Amino acid sequence: MASSTPGVPERRGIPGAEFVEDVQTYLTQSGLNVNSALAILLERLQQYKLVEMRLLAQQRNIQARIPDIEKCFYVVATLQTKKGTGIFPDFEVSEGIYYWARIEDNDSVCLWLEANVMLEYSCEEATALLQKNLDNAKASLEVVDADLQFLRDQATITQVTIARVYNWDGNAILLGPLMGLSCNICFAREYLVDGNVFVFLFSLLFFMKLSDIV
Repeated sequence: MASSTPGVPERRGIPGAEFVEDVQTYLTQSGLNVNSALAILLERLQQYKLVEMRLLAQQRNIQARIPDIEKCFYVVATLQTKKGTGIFPDFEVSEGIYYWARIEDNDSVCLWLEANVMLEYSCEEATALLQKNLDNAKASLEVVDADLQFLRDQATITQVTIARVYNWDGNAILLGPLMGLSCNICFAREYLVDGNVFVFLFSLLFFMKLSDIV
């Protein structure tokens, strides 16, 4: 993604979004007109959505791995607990078909690693490795969750900024110098960004002084 605005915090390569207090000042300092500013903001919002999809995929992957690691950890722990007595577990031969087997005392287990690799470990080594992998997976999940929360906050700020720019544009066009009496106006506009048409409908709340109108 593009670099963050100076003074706006970022997180792990995700640029922060600037909250625009004064639209006129924002447009003047950035040297943009309303259409250009909205196009940039919409592009940034689209980038946030793409990053969100990538993070959600990572989140689902980690969430799927954690139960598998916990299951392996439980199996190895059971083997150590039942050492000296043997166990008779049920195992799945095919989908929906199970059989039982006797597992004698064994001081080692084989673990599937990534890239279709299986290695033999002692029960103690397997326990330590699985615990490490479990801790790493949970830590990674916490990081991804925090990234998603930060990303959604920035997307919300960007959406609010888009609404403020729209409102300011409508205010400048419809009101000019008038300020004061409560009134609601809804208006829509289309923008073409990267081949996609974005249609926004916003409700504009502004005030006009009755004395100015009279």
